[in-house]
Amino acid sequence: LFIGNEAQQNDGGAMYNRTQRPDQASPQVASCVFAGNRAARNGGGICNSDGAPLIAGSTFSGNLALQGGGGVYSWDFEAAPSIVSSILYGNSTPNIGRYGYVQTEVSYSLVPGWYSGWANLPSSDPEFVSSPHWLECSSVTYDPAALSTALMDESQTWVPGELAGQLLVCDGTWRWFLIEDNSASTIWVLGDAEPYVAPGDECSVRDLRLSETSPCIDAGDGELAPPLDYLGLPRVDGPGDNVGNGPPWTDMGAYEYQ
Repeated sequence: LFIGNEAQQNDGGAMYNRTQRPDQASPQVASCVFAGNRAARNGGGICNSDGAPLIAGSTFSGNLALQGGGGVYSWDFEAAPSIVSSILYGNSTPNIGRYGYVQTEVSYSLVPGWYSGWANLPSSDPEFVSSPHWLECSSVTYDPAALSTALMDESQTWVPGELAGQLLVCDGTWRWFLIEDNSASTIWVLGDAEPYVAPGDECSVRDLRLSETSPCIDAGDGELAPPLDYLGLPRVDGPGDNVGNGPPWTDMGAYEYQ
């Protein structure tokens, strides 16, 4: 999980791949979630230069780049990223940016506005699970020993633990945090949220798992998709038509519908 990272003066909010030898800047990014990262220039999630990374079975959402490529940006003649079985949705536009003669290969992925490649969904909504949960903060307390922030909303009646693993978005500042746990009226997130949330501010809960009606189910490339999803669960044949490349039949994105 890459969440809430920032390149304050340059490129690659969460990851920047650059070297004079392309074979040294070509990581394999598998079953990862990039959420709420930002860059002052290009590549809110990832910026590539001189490398050929493989991004497989991953989800990019809520990433922001002030110039180009909210999800992924590539530049230079040697950059040749491949994106497969992934979802890039809800980032600053364009979701994928490039400069020069970069050859970005995209297949079996959902990327709004990206019409080249093979078996992509350029005009679809991934239909993530719709979370009804939100909070209006009555208090915000950071614990530096635990590296955790407690956000309380005394009006809530959540089921303890039901929000763990989901993502919290501070609506006013567009900062994203991982929810570690919750009680009936308090959410604990990883990291220091005090600079970004004040009493009276509203936050919303985001769930990037696929709903049962998602067009991404069984629409990925089973040959290249990682065998386990972000949660460590196996990639399985879900309900509906197998429209991807298989067997095995796998979903687009970091979360496999179970």
